[in-house]
Amino acid sequence: TSALAGMLDAIGIYPGKSLLEASSSNIKGYFENSKVYELNKEILASTNSSWDDYDFKFSQIEENKKSEFVSKAKIIIKNDYKYFEFFLIKDPRMSLLFPIWTSALEELNIKIKPVFIVRNPVEVALSLERRNKFSMEKSLMLWAHYCLQSIKFSDFDEMYTISYDDLLYDT
Repeated sequence: TSALAGMLDAIGIYPGKSLLEASSSNIKGYFENSKVYELNKEILASTNSSWDDYDFKFSQIEENKKSEFVSKAKIIIKNDYKYFEFFLIKDPRMSLLFPIWTSALEELNIKIKPVFIVRNPVEVALSLERRNKFSMEKSLMLWAHYCLQSIKFSDFDEMYTISYDDLLYDT
């Protein structure tokens, strides 16, 4: 996702301000707005969950909390993206929390074009194993969960899908 976001940034699609710092795990940067990242962490924490919970279900979020989170998302969008016609909001947790952000963007009359990047699950699992010391089984469960949630929450007619290999070798 970072490679794709970096490429989109390079062609002028604004990734937001207050981006997360690059790290030894991702030396070119994540292209993730820290406010989006923090809100998504807060949403998952409200259900005693986190990004690495392959059993998380969106329905676990209390209904009254959903509207609160949509309001917070709208504030972030207004403050960080209001001057840009084309922008990207990137955080892997979007796969799990897409309805919050979809609602916020729709309430602000912003057209959404979801981009779904697919990477070989074994490559993802090996990366998670190196970075997070996760077992291959947990890593593959996370990959499957994130992919299935992305598909569940997206409108196939509006979603653009690209493979990681195509991004690298057929830009």
